Amino acid sequence: MQLMLTILVDVFPSGGFYEKNQFFNVYTADKVYRYQIFSYYDVDEDSDIYTVGYGADDSWQAMIDKMVASSMKDTGIHPTKEDKVVTLSTCSKAGETKRFVVHGVLVDVKTH
Repeated sequence: MQLMLTILVDVFPSGGFYEKNQFFNVYTADKVYRYQIFSYYDVDEDSDIYTVGYGADDSWQAMIDKMVASSMKDTGIHPTKEDKVVTLSTCSKAGETKRFVVHGVLVDVKTH
């Protein structure tokens, strides 16, 4: 996974890549989870984007709103706090203390 994410750092910001690569899959032993990318950008290594355990209050929606607003591209996708969101993270060309994050919203689950 590290190699794939490192490649994304190089190609995501360039024009046209997102339009052809809006989805990614996460495979488990019995399911395939399909996510649509709604945001990607650089963050500090200690960013609050790495916080887990949000409750049912509006703080989770506020974090999703921040993810959307921070994106290098307006994808037109704005998840709600009821959606399932995953964050992928890797190194960034922006510096040693920076990370490149990609956020996806769950769109499909298939059993295999």
